[in-house]
Amino acid sequence: MALTAAGAGALVPPGATQGGRSGELIAMATLLPMTEDEFTEAQAAGGARIAPLDGTAPGETLFFGLFAAGFSLRDGAVDMHCRVTLATPDGWRQQVSDAPCASGAFEASPRDAYLLLGFDFAVPGALAGRQLIVTAEVVDEVTGASVPLAVATTIDRGAE
Repeated sequence: MALTAAGAGALVPPGATQGGRSGELIAMATLLPMTEDEFTEAQAAGGARIAPLDGTAPGETLFFGLFAAGFSLRDGAVDMHCRVTLATPDGWRQQVSDAPCASGAFEASPRDAYLLLGFDFAVPGALAGRQLIVTAEVVDEVTGASVPLAVATTIDRGAE
């Protein structure tokens, strides 16, 4: 479900997580109510509970994580590309990434899930009362497999 500026008029059903598959490539995108550091700490704690996204307010910090598994290796190296855009249904867009997100020697099993790209951001106050859509596409440059994803949340209007 790739979203373009022209096609941004349709609302994406709110959901904090979406996954997809293309051949052996499996990808998942998620929005969580925390910073990247908090996510890293929870992950290091080995099973610490991560709170689900339950409403979003202007100024709140969200973590976006893009994970993949089942990618291919060429000569022991991985070559993954990630495109990520923040958007609203009325056509506002901000490109976050259109670059390699995992490349080079890779010694672990590509069948396990790995965080390819993660970042946190404060929800802009200008988005109050609107829907925020984060679109992503993960491309395995070795095989050409790609998985398009979109996660969305509605931003509370806040105090009026």
